Amino acid sequence: MHEENCGATTRLFCNVAVATLLLLSPVLSASERPERWAVPILADGAPNLHKVSDVLYRSAQPSAEGMKTIDALGVKSVLSLRSFHSDRREARSTKLGLVRVRFDTWDVDEDELIEALRILRDPARQPVLVHCKHGADRTGLIIALHRILFEGWTKADAIDEMKNGGFGWHSVWTHIPRYIETVDVGALRKRVEN
Repeated sequence: MHEENCGATTRLFCNVAVATLLLLSPVLSASERPERWAVPILADGAPNLHKVSDVLYRSAQPSAEGMKTIDALGVKSVLSLRSFHSDRREARSTKLGLVRVRFDTWDVDEDELIEALRILRDPARQPVLVHCKHGADRTGLIIALHRILFEGWTKADAIDEMKNGGFGWHSVWTHIPRYIETVDVGALRKRVEN
């Protein structure tokens, strides 16, 4: 009897935990999603793939199959923000140009941000796909800054898309939105453009 109750208690706890997570997770249906937010693209091997603009895409770590799909979309360059992973193996059967800026989620390094943003702005590399492991936090920061610096978005709008756009934002990284809220946009833009 005790074992049955223990199992029932565990199941109840798990069900409550899952229900709580689902209720607290900000997920918008396609009809509720603001039109200017990145558009989801379903593609095997390219998880969390979204079209940000005609020259910019974002995703989680693509597989070899995903790299072929990304190549077929007309993407010219792939910018990886991963510190401990190279895309060479996954992209070897494509024409994609590979670029890597080692960026740690826990440490917003402005020099690395500037390097990544310069790559996104380089017409010779466009269209560019930017990714990290999950396509959520490091990628979210880079995309949010691009939106603010070069698309005229407000900080609040860029943070809203980053957190609530369905990319899998991890709320543990509180320093990322704080950085966006406090960054001197004019000074950062000047450094990126020089």
